Parts: sequence; structure tokens; C-alpha cells
Amino acid sequence: MNDIWHYEGLACWGPIGTEPLDAAVALLALPQGGRVLDIGCGSGEVLARCARRFGAGGVGVDKSEFAIARSRERLESYAGFELLERDASELSFDEGSFDAVIWLGGPYLGGDFETTLRTLKTWARPGGSVLVGHGFWIQPPPIPYLEATGLDPAEFGTHGDILTLATQLGFTTLFTRRSTRDEWDTFEGRIHYNVERHAMSNPDNPDPQGRLEQRRQWFVAQQRWGRETMGFGLYLLANPPR
Repeated sequence: MNDIWHYEGLACWGPIGTEPLDAAVALLALPQGGRVLDIGCGSGEVLARCARRFGAGGVGVDKSEFAIARSRERLESYAGFELLERDASELSFDEGSFDAVIWLGGPYLGGDFETTLRTLKTWARPGGSVLVGHGFWIQPPPIPYLEATGLDPAEFGTHGDILTLATQLGFTTLFTRRSTRDEWDTFEGRIHYNVERHAMSNPDNPDPQGRLEQRRQWFVAQQRWGRETMGFGLYLLANPPR
């Protein structure tokens, strides 16, 4: 079974609505035919929107062969894209290779969010943009929530901490947008639905990837504590000109 089936029905593989995503893409203000890098490109949805609005090309990276196949289908009507099935730790690009670099909650580059931001900044040209999506704590996470999800409280800061880090790394913050509760509920609810529906439809093999009990535990924790505890934000950052 493929490893992206639990995202079926979601245009964005994160708690992001399509209208906010469109708004963020528009604010990239890419030059016509600009080059974009999307790390953890998933279904290729963000790259397709960049292509449609700006005639952009570039590179999409995902470690899942099934995500790359889905991206290839999504981008088949657009020229100028290279799709790489590769782990984030294997990536290497020349400094300043892209007009925009996109990372919407994908795997860290170098082990943590700060190192990831530093790397993304290197790959964006001076005057280019970095669009990131990342979680943050709305309030200190309750211990039962951490125990149920396995989340590390040190992995995330607050929304303000992300903005402070961006400034410290030399970015100019152009735009931020926090996901709504409805967007979170749609994202979490659809994944849970997909996992439960698969289990009901496949009684002889209800848990092909060991997700069922984990997902049930996560869903209960998300509904009980996570909706008031975990946030997600889009951050459009400018790499200042030299």
C-alpha cells in the first residue's frame, strides 16, 4: 500500500486552506518564469499554483515515491519542473539558486527548525523569498497531550518565537497567517476518516502500516487538548538583497 493514502481528499497536506495558500503564493511575487524549490512537495499542489500564476518552474522534492508520482500527475501540464525522490538530508543546491524556496512543515534540514531556516535562506537568491509553514505552541502543552502524541515540547516555540528567529537570521518578515480551527479540524478529521474508513473496508488487513491505534490515540489527544494547544502558521520571509 502506498504511504500517502491517509492524505486522500486533502489539497494541502497540512492545516492550510486553499484560499490562504493562494494568497501566500500570490505574495511570492515571482518574476515571470521564476524558479521555485518545494521541499516536501507532496501532491505538487503548491508548485502547480506557482506555475499557473507566474509561469514558474523549478524543483520539487519528496522522499515518497508515491508523492512524487502524484506531483508528476499534477504538474504534467506545466513545463520546467524537476521532481526528485530524495530524503531531505541528501539535498544540496548552489547558493542563491531559487527565486523562492518553500517548506511547509516538511522534514527538517539538519535536525531542527533553526538549521532548516538557515539552509533555506542559503538556497534563496538575495531579494528572493522563503515561505515556511511550522507548528507553534498556543499555550504550554499539557503533559497528557505530550504523552499521547510523543511530541517534544522543545521542538516548538511560540508564534512570536518564530518571528524572532526569522529576524535573528536576517530575514524580513513580509506576511504571517495562523491556521484557523476549522482548517485544523478539516486536516486532522480527514486523515482520521481515511484511516478509520480503510480499517472498516479492509477487515482482513485493517492496519497495513501500523497507523490505526496510533492515529486513534493522536485524534483523541488532538480533540481533547491539541485544538487549544498546537497552532500552525505560514510565514513569508524575504531574503534581503545584498
